[in-house]
Formats: sequence, C-alpha cells, structure tokens
Amino acid sequence: MTGNYPMHFASMPPELFSPLINALQFSIKYHDSTVVANGLESITALATFSFEMRKKEGRDVFERHKSSFTQLLTAMVNFMFFEDSLQMDLIRLAANTFLALICAEETSFGVVVQQILAQQQDVKIRDKISHLFNFLMSGLTLSLDTATKGQFQNKFNAFLVQIRSLVHKR
Repeated sequence: MTGNYPMHFASMPPELFSPLINALQFSIKYHDSTVVANGLESITALATFSFEMRKKEGRDVFERHKSSFTQLLTAMVNFMFFEDSLQMDLIRLAANTFLALICAEETSFGVVVQQILAQQQDVKIRDKISHLFNFLMSGLTLSLDTATKGQFQNKFNAFLVQIRSLVHKR
C-alpha cells in the first residue's frame, strides 16, 4: 500500500495520516503473519522514503508527521520486546523495518531508548538494556545499503534474543 506511493503519504494532512499510522500499528500486533509482514513492509517503505529524501534533498518530507514516526518506533519496540506475533520468519523483515525507522528518525530513536531505560526500575536490567542497545548500534553507519542491512540483521538477531529474555523474566 504505502510502498508504491510514499510521496503521496508525505503530503497527507495529519488528520488523514494519523489513521494510517494507527492501522500500521495495529497490523504489527495482529496474529496473522501475512498482515504483520504487510504492515512491516509498509512502515519500511515510509521510513526508507523519508531517509532517502533527507539524504537526497536535505529535507524531512514527513516533518509534519514527526510524532507519527515516533509512535511507529515505539510500536516497533513494543512489538519486538513483547508481542508473540514476532515469528521467526518475520525477524529479518522486522530488522529491516527497525533499521529504516532508526535511519529516518535517529533523534526520535534516542528519545525512545531513553524512555525505555527510564521505565526500568531495576538498575541491573536498565544497564543490560542500555548495553544491548549500544551493542546493536555500535559500528553502524546510518545507511540502508545491503552491507549495513546485513550487519544490522546479524546484530539484531543477538539483540532480540537477549532483550526478549530480559523483558520476559520480569
């Protein structure tokens, strides 16, 4: 849906864009892996377009929808940490989506990570989560090229196993 015409979505007024974001958030929580995959692909298309336009033209085409991208980042983190609908066949796609969102919204990503850390009561768990995010991002250039995606996917697999075991122990 969004993959074919991301430039049209960038020009949508907020009152039309917001329901789209809500639908995408719902799709990644859904129990059917096809629906989840379509949602992840749509989010990836929007985030990729945003990142590429910023690199190419030096402007944020989704500037007026900034809070929506932060919502998507938060939804992705919750999906990855807590949802049982993240099946093995979706991990590669989830990694690509997460990387695209991080590239598109680097500042918002930092804010979301800080919010996650602030929510942790247990200092040891907070430190472990912080370490895992640092591991995930260390040595990574913000790019969506094949090499970076491969590097991120390898780290993402290890990150995901460890982060899910931490948050599911609570």
